[in-house]
Amino acid sequence: MAIFRSVLERVLQGLALILGWGFLCGIDRGGSNPNFGLSDLESKNMFQSMPPPSAWPLSFWITLFILIVGPVATIYGLRYLKEKQEKAQMEKIADEQAQLGVDTELEDKKVEDTMRKFIAEVVGTDDPIEVLPVVKDPVLFEEKIEAYKATPRCSADKLAKIYALRKSMQFTINYPEIPFIKTQMLIPNIRLECQLEHKNKMVNFMSSVLEVHEDRFLIKPPMVKKRPANLKQFPTVTCKLTREGDADYEFKAPVIDQLLEGSNGVILGHTPEIRKMVIRESERVPMEMTMDFNFIQQAAFEAEQVGGAAGPRVALSGKVEDMSAGGMMIQIGSMPSPEISTDDVMEFHLARANLRGMMLANVVRVVDKGGLFNLHLRFRNVDQLMRIKLNQYLHRAKKSKQAA
Repeated sequence: MAIFRSVLERVLQGLALILGWGFLCGIDRGGSNPNFGLSDLESKNMFQSMPPPSAWPLSFWITLFILIVGPVATIYGLRYLKEKQEKAQMEKIADEQAQLGVDTELEDKKVEDTMRKFIAEVVGTDDPIEVLPVVKDPVLFEEKIEAYKATPRCSADKLAKIYALRKSMQFTINYPEIPFIKTQMLIPNIRLECQLEHKNKMVNFMSSVLEVHEDRFLIKPPMVKKRPANLKQFPTVTCKLTREGDADYEFKAPVIDQLLEGSNGVILGHTPEIRKMVIRESERVPMEMTMDFNFIQQAAFEAEQVGGAAGPRVALSGKVEDMSAGGMMIQIGSMPSPEISTDDVMEFHLARANLRGMMLANVVRVVDKGGLFNLHLRFRNVDQLMRIKLNQYLHRAKKSKQAA
């Protein structure tokens, strides 16, 4: 700013000197005119003695234009250079911050250098401002992947690299905070509850993911008479899975082929058509059956979990009013001593559900019905396999009720 002010002051000083010289140097005090009179003694300034404007030389007009336009051009030129310099500095700071964000994100995920170069290839640039949102947003990442797969640069060997990149970026189903938007996010050993329509009947079976590739994935076929079932005759397989702490998901995968040797894996195509089913919206099935429970107080149970002695258990009997995959409501005739309160634990065995060991549930609400007590329970530590078995158990119970 000081340089700009100094240059402007010098330009204005020079302009003032030139204009002053122009006004003062044109005084005419006589000449070779022999008819000398008193009028000739009168002083004439430049404007009185100069020729008409039509006779002024071109050099005068050029000089005048420079004197008028020069300061204005200097002012706006310096202002433009200053704004350009400030913009360049801001862009440099933004680039540095974006690069720091990219480096931090990739270092936290321990992405290798070869994969970092491949990210730039997928995005189409190594500009950190464009790369940063891609490495942070899985939805934008998948959009870039689909656009890259549509280009001639994506060869067969790059498809395997894309799946490896997705795992390195932690954009897989293993991370509940990442939205499950396409089946390429599956990983091996994920348990699936599968369903087929055969002769107007729905056939359910449990399976697991054997392999995942960018263009297909393999699941384990069900066993029929101790032999792998042939699923090539079916157009699609409906698959359901549960992400703990998130939701249940359902999708239909097209059947491509089936291996004849080894694992006899069924080759399924990928799909982005995935339906999210919130866990708490699971259907409640009326049960109306009596079961035995062991009641454990919350403090005793927590001490038991950290290695303490087994807490005292109070045996009681209750009628299961209804049940879902997330919990149940039971009714007891009298309150035991000590009384049951919120967060206490109920231990029980669910017969004919193919579940090993005892199940646990927390009491979430106690309702006094005037001599009877309704206990609302929420199951503890329900993993994907247990949820599948619970849903199958509830499905059988519902069919049995309808048949009765």
